[in-house]
Amino acid sequence: MASGVDGGTTPPFDGSISRDTGAADVPNDIYDSPPPPDASDFDASAGGDAGAPARLSVSLGLFHTCAALADGTARCWGNNDFGQLGDGTTMGRVIPTLVPGIADVTDVFAGMQQTCVLHRDRTVSCWGANDEGQLADGTTMTQLSAVRATALPGDVVDLALGGIHSTSGIELGHACSVHGDGTVRCWGANSVGQLGDETTMDRIAPAVVAGISGARRIVAGLEASCALLSDGTVTCWGGNRWGELGTAPSTESMRTAPGAVAGVSGAIELSAGLGHVCALVSDGTLICWGVDVASASAGGLGILATTVESHLPTLLASPITISAIGVGGTHTCVAWSDGTGGCFGNNQLGQLGDGTTARRTMLTPLAGGLPPLRAVRAGVAHTCAIATEDRLYCWGFNMYGNLGDGTTTQQLTPVLVPF
Repeated sequence: MASGVDGGTTPPFDGSISRDTGAADVPNDIYDSPPPPDASDFDASAGGDAGAPARLSVSLGLFHTCAALADGTARCWGNNDFGQLGDGTTMGRVIPTLVPGIADVTDVFAGMQQTCVLHRDRTVSCWGANDEGQLADGTTMTQLSAVRATALPGDVVDLALGGIHSTSGIELGHACSVHGDGTVRCWGANSVGQLGDETTMDRIAPAVVAGISGARRIVAGLEASCALLSDGTVTCWGGNRWGELGTAPSTESMRTAPGAVAGVSGAIELSAGLGHVCALVSDGTLICWGVDVASASAGGLGILATTVESHLPTLLASPITISAIGVGGTHTCVAWSDGTGGCFGNNQLGQLGDGTTARRTMLTPLAGGLPPLRAVRAGVAHTCAIATEDRLYCWGFNMYGNLGDGTTTQQLTPVLVPF
């Protein structure tokens, strides 16, 4: 794969999961769904005890979803072609299914086709696709069951899984971790500097990202990585195909070491999609950059009707203050301070949860009269939110049971995930 775009005009990114993205050097098949499953590909049994306790956190991958529960276990559901559900099989699941062999789980991180969990002792276990060593187990072998990420020291505080497996033979997978001392390590594919180690050399062993201290949070997109620092600023590195670094691709195609995102300060949360990044600011406002965020006519997210440079950090309009964010493939969702939620961007598969498939250029409230929301998370084309009493609601694309509602029916409005 070529290292970065050529510095010319960046093709529009239409947010669909179709084959034709119009973007040079991106393998066409990464936006394709796997072949449609038949009934024999799924198991509707949960594989664990009934009446599971409340969820602590949820994370969404390409076509799968995983949750960490209050009892220290984890459950996953959806597509399982690469073992990303961690149940020792490649059988898809349409309801939450226990991940065996792990305990004391405090958080969960779903990549495109792999999953990791953080344990109470700050060690990590992972499973699923491992083409570029993303599971940090010292191998490149796909793992159908959880294995310890032995290449990582036992002081992990945050984790991010980026990139995607490509059946065309081009591998884009990488991963990054934040550690107790505020440093960041990354490993996996590095063709556009997404590991931040000042090289473009792929690494199976985690490498320290150059020049970072005080990191609090890490996110990873298709080809880029960003860290939220303790002073409220954000630094990014890697590919800049769609402006993920907060600069125009025509002036900077890639970056092999971290660089500050201009105009972002006071950030308290960070989330990334395939090609755009958003930061929640302490005053409840939202700043986003990448994927032509300002121009619907150019095929981007269409967040704002404005002529400002679309790749640069842009303050987004919101009717009230925002308390939580979740950035998906080409859509973004928020929880507002009054407990309601809304989304904007691509809605081809109902991922905005407003009861339609219409693209939204401004934040649009969720349908369905949900209980107050405390968290929202977004995948490539599906979205989930955690409400009071830790009730989980999901909506959007569901061909592989990734909404966990026991069906494979697309849902345009939020549905309750039964635990």
